Amino acid sequence: MLSMGEAAKQALVSKATLSRAIKSGKISARRNDKGGFDIDPAELFRVFHPRPETVAETGSMKQSATPAETDETPVLKARIEALEGQISLLRENAAELREQRDSWQRQAEQAQRLLASPTPKSPDLETMKQFHEIVSAMRSANERQAEALQTLTQKVLEPSPRAGFFRRWFFA
Repeated sequence: MLSMGEAAKQALVSKATLSRAIKSGKISARRNDKGGFDIDPAELFRVFHPRPETVAETGSMKQSATPAETDETPVLKARIEALEGQISLLRENAAELREQRDSWQRQAEQAQRLLASPTPKSPDLETMKQFHEIVSAMRSANERQAEALQTLTQKVLEPSPRAGFFRRWFFA
């Protein structure tokens, strides 16, 4: 266990920074008999990176040697190769499924386009006659309305004789 001062030196931070970290709960520490804090080095280095000399002194972060091959190594290598083969088969299968999905999507879009825009039919002779009758009736109605509008315009624009004083006041 490290005291507050020792921990601050090894982590290259101030005692106040350590105190704030303990109070906020970032680092766990135990109170000692003197009222100070005892900090576990592993807990300290979990939050604050150690100085290089500290690692060399304690040796706590030394890399262990690569383990020698065991009897399980060939079995594991064969298993890895089998799994890699399965992965490649799954990737090929996924690519094939994507192609099929895209093909089905294109077909659905083509069908949707065909449903959305039906081809117009050419009108038959009877429909053309009905259309011609309707257009003729509309033209004659428009002509009648134009004549009526013209007569009304003439009546409004014609000057009328001015009525006398009493006629304007009492008979209007």
